[in-house]
Amino acid sequence: MRHRGPFIVTAGVLLAASAVAFAAAGGFDTGFGVGGIVREPAAGGSASAWTTAVQPDGRVLAGGTTEVVAGHYDFRVRRYTADGADDATFGSGGVVSLFNFTGTGGAAPKCFDLAVDTGGRIVCVGTGAISATVPKATVVRLLADGSPDAALGSGGAVHLENVLPAAGGTGARTARAIAFTGVALQSDGKIVAAGRALLE
Repeated sequence: MRHRGPFIVTAGVLLAASAVAFAAAGGFDTGFGVGGIVREPAAGGSASAWTTAVQPDGRVLAGGTTEVVAGHYDFRVRRYTADGADDATFGSGGVVSLFNFTGTGGAAPKCFDLAVDTGGRIVCVGTGAISATVPKATVVRLLADGSPDAALGSGGAVHLENVLPAAGGTGARTARAIAFTGVALQSDGKIVAAGRALLE
């Protein structure tokens, strides 16, 4: 089960609601986090979760970005146990942080969507900023423990760096892929990613 879209951000404080659980009747699930809500600190000032997925064992994945220090962002995936605690068996204390760069706007690293395959691997898509000014559409695959899957791309990541050729009806303008915003997994293991491109 997945959820797409931004989550609650508490204005004026260094917290963002990365996950919210609801009971069957529509009320908060008080067995998750504190009163049904998990809030995460953002040392630099902001945190956003753009997508979630619930694994078969009840553990919850959230993907997004965090301002690690002022103006410095990461591509972040966090996993919680079924009761909302950080999952210490995933990444570092429940967190996988990649592509840390000082960048703003479209160049800031972000995880926009994720999915779990039948082998328990986690496929994440978004923007992996190669520099402060050059965002790249990026696919990352993690093993069940949060470590990069070296079988995909370079060190578990693929960055779409090429400029897409001009298409009919675009006035012969080329386009540069800057973000993948959605992902689907085929039964044969292939990854299908969709996203945004910037006309140049």
